[in-house]
Amino acid sequence: MKWSLKLKTLLLVTTLVVVVATILTVVNINRQRDLLFRNLERLTGVLAQNLAFNSEYGVLTGNREALQDLVDGVMRESTVACAAVMDRDHAILASAVRPGMEPFVQDALKLEMTAAQPLRRYLRHSGAAVYVVQHPVTLARRQRWSAEGALFSVPGNSSEETIGAAVVALSTTPLIASLEEVQQTTVTLTGLSVLIAWLLSIILVNLLTKPLQRLKAATHEVAAGNLEVRLEGGPHDEVGDLTRAFNQMVHEVRQARNRIEESNRQLEATAKELTSLNQEMEDLLRVASHDLRAPLINIQGFTKRLEPIMADTLRLLEQAAGSSADAGLRGGIEALRGQVQTRFAESIRFISKGVEKMDSLLTSLLAVSRVSRKADPVQPNDLNEVVEDVLAVFDHQLKDRSIEVIRHPLPSDVACRRNEINQVFSNLISNAINYMGPVDRRYIEIGSTERPDEVECYVRDTGIGIGDEDQDRIFNMFTRLQAVDVPGEGVGLAYVKKILRSHGGKLWVHSKQGQGSTFFFTLPRHRTFAMAGKG
Repeated sequence: MKWSLKLKTLLLVTTLVVVVATILTVVNINRQRDLLFRNLERLTGVLAQNLAFNSEYGVLTGNREALQDLVDGVMRESTVACAAVMDRDHAILASAVRPGMEPFVQDALKLEMTAAQPLRRYLRHSGAAVYVVQHPVTLARRQRWSAEGALFSVPGNSSEETIGAAVVALSTTPLIASLEEVQQTTVTLTGLSVLIAWLLSIILVNLLTKPLQRLKAATHEVAAGNLEVRLEGGPHDEVGDLTRAFNQMVHEVRQARNRIEESNRQLEATAKELTSLNQEMEDLLRVASHDLRAPLINIQGFTKRLEPIMADTLRLLEQAAGSSADAGLRGGIEALRGQVQTRFAESIRFISKGVEKMDSLLTSLLAVSRVSRKADPVQPNDLNEVVEDVLAVFDHQLKDRSIEVIRHPLPSDVACRRNEINQVFSNLISNAINYMGPVDRRYIEIGSTERPDEVECYVRDTGIGIGDEDQDRIFNMFTRLQAVDVPGEGVGLAYVKKILRSHGGKLWVHSKQGQGSTFFFTLPRHRTFAMAGKG
């Protein structure tokens, strides 16, 4: 379930208000309860003290009527449950009790009489409770009451003497009723406070979330590509700052998009120009290679026509030398015949080799220009079968040079042009054979690593290795390492690189001088990637 910021804020504010209101309500109710009970205890103590003080003469003289008047006076307080005066022997001299409070009188009168301090107790019976204060009725030993009711002092001991006790009990029922009323009032006020706070929080949350909702809607429009969105600046607070920052961001994104579009237009124009130039260069290379082969064929043909002429010339010179009677002339003819035979034959041989090399170079250039333009379709191919065909071609060279081939399983469903990938493996394995180093164990290792979107193949050898300074240069056209004299025109790796680029792949090498080389190349897994480099 996804909760909006507005709902979460409302829940948070409401929870905080309820918690704070509940705490304040509990604290207030407890404080009111303590206050009410303290007032109850204080009132009970005062009534008991006054009753005890006023009952001294009545207890001393046994005047029950006077004591009953005092007790009735105490009962005028509506909260008094019962009141009584008794002598030192717990004999009740006067008492009064409200209806239903009789059990409390019996419990109150059973309390042990004390001579020093008032006795205070809460008594509970049948769900009701009273607060009882038993206050001693005392008479100083130096004071006596006369028969006429006058108080006079007697010399001697000044200690007090307990002659009885006054008992006052106040019911807690009115207090509980008052406390419940306080609780009800407090809870009502708390509920109103929570409601008001909740309404205020809704207003506050709306003030906060509406700008955020507008900002969210504007963000979705920007994500959809509309960079002309602009929000009102808003107040000078954090939300207003956020709105202005959003407008600034959109403005900068719009400018960046304009710059990117302009750069893309320039790149497209440059790409079209480069494509056109590349096409012109490939066409020129193809035409030039084709046109240059015609003179080469002529040169080769005329060279072959010179061979019988040279043979006839040598034969005629030999006949002339044999038929000449002049020894000097015969010696000159023999010398001329030797020079013709040596120099003429060497020149023809040089011409033939040059023509063959030039023809091989033109063939390689034509192959490079035809990459990705052949009829061979892009379709899933088993690279194991491709490598099998290549190794069959080099089987004699591998056995002749005692080179071991270590093969690991290759992917069987790679989208590629089979003939061109055959050329990739052929060039890499041919280079590994030609540049094999003088080591005890000679081997070529072929393997791959599969990834979700591409296949990475490698050809590893124990050859002479490639220096760091040559590892980028070897992929250029007509570049060869000078360490070993091997056949070729320095076109092979450039040819391989172009084939892989036309498939959407890459080619690179890891090597150290004298420690062999590992050539890596990648091919996309899917046809769409393989077609990316076409053309």
